[in-house]
Order: sequence, then structure tokens, then C-alpha cells
Amino acid sequence: TTLFRSPIFPIIIIVLANLRTSKTNQKKLKSILDNTFDSIIMIDSKGIITAANKSTLETFGYKEKELIGKNVNILVPQPYHDHHDGYIKSYNNDKSTSSKIIGADRELFGLHKNGTQVAISLAVTQCTLEDEQFFIGSIRDISEQKRLKENEKAQEHMLMQQSKLASMGEMVTAIAHQWRQPLNAIGLSIQDMVSAQKHGELDKEYVIEIKDDITEQLKFMSDTIDEFRNF
Repeated sequence: TTLFRSPIFPIIIIVLANLRTSKTNQKKLKSILDNTFDSIIMIDSKGIITAANKSTLETFGYKEKELIGKNVNILVPQPYHDHHDGYIKSYNNDKSTSSKIIGADRELFGLHKNGTQVAISLAVTQCTLEDEQFFIGSIRDISEQKRLKENEKAQEHMLMQQSKLASMGEMVTAIAHQWRQPLNAIGLSIQDMVSAQKHGELDKEYVIEIKDDITEQLKFMSDTIDEFRNF
């Protein structure tokens, strides 16, 4: 009896429904699977690959003979590669973990033959054929979607940085505007003081008055800096 544990994979249902049919129908089934967009891979309870469609070979860069009969951990990158057999063994011993694995669509990384990692979306279903347990995985290469998301994040970051720089530019412009008037006032006070000294009018009271005017202008400039710093 074939037992379905996940209702979410129409293509996998076709696989399970035809696994024990005639060789002619199995050839038709293989042709269908080889023309599906998603990668379909089947392993036994020990993690040995028993079937893989054309998309699987293209996604991971292998020939069929290089995958069939091999442990599925050949497609699993570190640090999970060395522990993958243990994951399968733990699942076989504790079926309570099935809700976390069977029928769950997860995003992770697979390992290409050339050693690079491939961003994938993986969904697994389970079946029992003649009292033997198998797992069928539906894999989709999401590298392009990941790349687009990374580009989008990079663009958002760039726009954010540009916005910050624009804000800083506006702030510097505002500070310059706020400082221009007191700087002009200080400049006029200095010119007036020089003129007073030339004409013999630079007495103590006049110096104190000029000092107070300049001090007031400098305080205004200092307060302006504090306001913008707090902003």
C-alpha cells in the first residue's frame, strides 16, 4: 500500500501513483518528471538516492549515474553534511519530528558538484512501498530570487546612505545659513573696533561693549551647533 503523508505536491502524487506500474508507464512517468521545472529526488530510509529527474541533475551538476546509489548527503553542504545520516536515523526513531520535516517547505542550501552552494526551497513527502519507507523531495532552485533580494537590499542600503548624505548636506547648509549672520556681525564689530582705535575712540567702555557683542554672537553660534547635534 502506498501511504501519502502530504497533500501538497501534485507532481509527487503522480510519482507515487505510478511507482509500481508497468515499465511502459514508468518510462512515460520518467519523461514527465524530466520535463518538470522542479527537481524531484527519491531516497530510501538509509538516505540512498534511488531516483532523480533531469532538473535535479541540472541543478546540482551531476550525471544520473553519479547520483543513483549514492548517499543524499552528497548534495548537502557543511556543517550539515557530516550529520545528515544522523538526522535521518533520528527521524526513523522518532516520528514526532515528521511535522517539522514532512510537508514543510524550507529554504536552505544544497551543494553543487563544483563545490558551490545552491539556494533551494525543499519540500519532502514520505511513502511506504512494500513495507519499505521512502522520501521524495521536491526541490526548487531559488538562487535567482535570492540574488534579486540581495540586490534589492543593496539598493535599499545605497538609497538609505544617499538619503543620509543628502540630510547631512542639508544640515551643513542650514548651519552655514545660521552662522552667516553672526559671523558678519563679528566681522563688523572687529572692523568698527579697528576704526575706533584709529580715531582714538577705543576706550574701556567701548572695548567691553564690543566684547559683549562678539560673545553674544559666539554663544548663538555655539547654541546652533548644539541644536543640530541633538537633531
